[in-house]
Amino acid sequence: MEDRKFRVEEDHIQLIKNMQVTWNDLCFGSPTVDPKRPYGSTTVIEDMAKMLNIGKVDEDGEIQVSDEQEKKLLKFHKEMETVLEILLYNCSIKPGIYVNKGYSNEWLLSEELT
Repeated sequence: MEDRKFRVEEDHIQLIKNMQVTWNDLCFGSPTVDPKRPYGSTTVIEDMAKMLNIGKVDEDGEIQVSDEQEKKLLKFHKEMETVLEILLYNCSIKPGIYVNKGYSNEWLLSEELT
């Protein structure tokens, strides 16, 4: 089984700092990220674009992004699953390449592996 590698960027860290975490009372209860508005109070794309300074503000004060920018934001949003795994395993996070041995929850910063 090959090691998985993932590059954490400053933009990932900016997004994780702004995740809307609440308590979900289902079953035993658990912390959860709001699935409808994970980064704020508007749409996922608009919240992310504001945080990452992507797109342009139109006359109505709304952020407009290109199709390419939207694809980039959606990619970053999906990557947040891995970023959250890395943060939870390490209890801290910084930019860099993290390596996962097999399919465990153990993500280590690559410079710590040498």
